[in-house]
This record gives sequence, structure tokens and C-alpha cells, in this order.
Amino acid sequence: MEPVKFAFVGVGNVASALTQGIVRESKVLNQKPSIQPVLGFDVHTEKVDRKLVEAIRVAPNCASLLEEDLSSIEANVLRGPVLDGLCPELRRVIPVEEGRTPVDIAAALGTAGTEVMVILLPVGAQKAAEEYARAALAANVAVVNGMPARIAKDSAIAQLAETKGLAILGDDV
Repeated sequence: MEPVKFAFVGVGNVASALTQGIVRESKVLNQKPSIQPVLGFDVHTEKVDRKLVEAIRVAPNCASLLEEDLSSIEANVLRGPVLDGLCPELRRVIPVEEGRTPVDIAAALGTAGTEVMVILLPVGAQKAAEEYARAALAANVAVVNGMPARIAKDSAIAQLAETKGLAILGDDV
């Protein structure tokens, strides 16, 4: 069985832990992983245009590195939209290249063969989470919302998911 291909939105500590967990589980069980990150989206200047396995090690990420060899993960990190994704406090520690055009999220998801998008944005990024969710659904990609934002309970987004026959889970998984 082929692994489920997914994309991270926000390449922070949770993305780091999950990426390492996927690799560790695969090694321990000596089998191909059941899920595979194929793409990441972020706005941090030092994470964008890098491999996911490099980006998860960029500060302010501080998740422990339990797996050194992450070479089986080939996903890249692309520039997403900022919108309301960074509060003033985060802007002090996360450098963002102002004026840089974000990628077309739906097109990038399609190109990568993404099946599920996992939203892991900072608290308060409601508009950004909505934009990512809508782009995922437009690309026929299911959505898991792992942040406290009203996505699955948003009637317009839920209706779009239902119309397309796609799953949309969580308002803070």
C-alpha cells in the first residue's frame, strides 16, 4: 500500500516531531511509512526554499532531534501567504521576506500529489488557515486543522468539503 501523501502548513515544532516520528516508526517496524510528507508551507525566510528536513531544524524551532538521519524525507518548503499568521511578537523572532509573492497553494498541492493538508499555524491565524483550507479543497485535498481556528465548523468551508466529498477534520486537533 502506498503512503498517504500530506503537506504541512507551518513547519514548526509539531511538524518536526511528526516528521521524526514517521522516520523512527519506519525504522523500528522495518517497513515503508503509512504517511509521507511531500510538501511544507511556511513564511520564515530561513525555512522557505529548503528541504523539510533542514527547515525543521531552524530556530525558533526547539523540538528535540531524536532522529539524525531523515534522508528518506524529500519534501520541500514553499513560501505561503502571511495574512494574519504572525502576531507582532512572532514577527520579532521569525524573519519574513516582505514583498515576496507566495506560491499558488492549490497548484503546489496538485503538483506534489498531496492527499491531505495538515494546518499547524500559530494561534490567531484564522484568515491564513481559511485560505489554506480553501486552497486544499480546491485542489481536492482533505484538511486536518491542528490549530485553534474555526475551519471544520465554518459553514462555507464545511459545505465545500461536503460538495467535493472530502474530509475536513478538527478545529484544534
